[in-house]
Amino acid sequence: MQTLLVFGVDRTVGGNLVATLSDRFQVAGVGQYPVEIEGCPTRCADLSTPAQVSRLIDKYSPNWVIYAGSLAGSSWDVPQGDLSREPAIAAELVKAVAEVDARLTYVSTDAVFNGPRMFHREESSTVNAAGSPHAELAAAALAVEQVLQDTPTLLVRTHAYGWSPRVESPEFAENLCQALEDEQPAPISPLRYASPILATDLAELLYQAWQEQLAGTLHIGGAERISSARFARELAAALGLARPICESSSAAAMELSTETSLVSQRARQALSTPMPMLLEGLERFAQQIENGYRDRFQTLQEVAYAA
Repeated sequence: MQTLLVFGVDRTVGGNLVATLSDRFQVAGVGQYPVEIEGCPTRCADLSTPAQVSRLIDKYSPNWVIYAGSLAGSSWDVPQGDLSREPAIAAELVKAVAEVDARLTYVSTDAVFNGPRMFHREESSTVNAAGSPHAELAAAALAVEQVLQDTPTLLVRTHAYGWSPRVESPEFAENLCQALEDEQPAPISPLRYASPILATDLAELLYQAWQEQLAGTLHIGGAERISSARFARELAAALGLARPICESSSAAAMELSTETSLVSQRARQALSTPMPMLLEGLERFAQQIENGYRDRFQTLQEVAYAA
C-alpha cells in the first residue's frame, strides 16, 4: 500500500483528508497541535520550521504529500498560524519531495481574489489589494505561489468547510453550527461570496487529481457562488434549526463586498466530474453527525511534541 503524508492534520482540511483517504493509503498525519483521528496515526511537530518538514518527509518516505497548513482554511474564517513562514516551508516541501520521489499537493486559498468578477479562473489576475479583508492571507498565498511556480506541484485553490479535529478550536462551519444551536448571532454577511466545498468532497477530488497525476494550478470548489449569509441559512435548514441571527454592528454595516468564487471548469474537465452543489455538501455535512464520522475526531489534552 502506498503512503500518504498530510501536514495540517489538526485543521479542518488536513484532518478530513486523512480520515477520508485512510482506506486507500497507509496514512500519517502531522500537525502543530495534538489530535487523534480514529484509524489514522498522527503526531505533533513544529511545522513553522522548514527543516522539520523536510525531516518528516525523509522519515516517512511517502508517495504523496499533501500540505494543508494555515492557507487551507476558509477565507470566511480568521487565519490561524504564522503566515510569514509559509513561502519558506513551500520551498522546503518542493526540495524534500523531490529527494524521496514523491508527489506534492499544496492546498491554498481563494483569498487571492476579491472581485469585481463574480467567478475567477486559474489564470485570472489576482486583484486582492492592501486594505481588503483578505490582504494578509492573499499576500502569503501569492508568495507561496511564486515559490511553487514551474515546479511539478499541484497547487489547489479552494474554500473548504467541515468538522474540525480540534473541538476546542473549531473553524467557520463548526462555529456557525454552535451559534445556530445556541440561537446566538453569527458572523455572517450577505456581501461575502465564495464557492464553498465540503472537505470530504475535496478529499475525493484531490484523490482523483493524484490518480491523474495533475500538476499546476487547479481550482476545486463548490458549483455555486453563495454568500456566507445564505450558507448559514441553508446549513440551518440542513440541521433542522432556526434561521440564523446575523451580527449587527457599525463595522458590519460598512463592510465591502468580497468576491472569491472560483471557476472549476479545468477541474471538471480533467477529472470528468461535476463540482458538488451546495445542498449536496450540506446534507453530507449534517449526516456526518449521525453516521459516526464526526466522532472519529478526538482532541488529546496532552501529547508531547515529537522530536
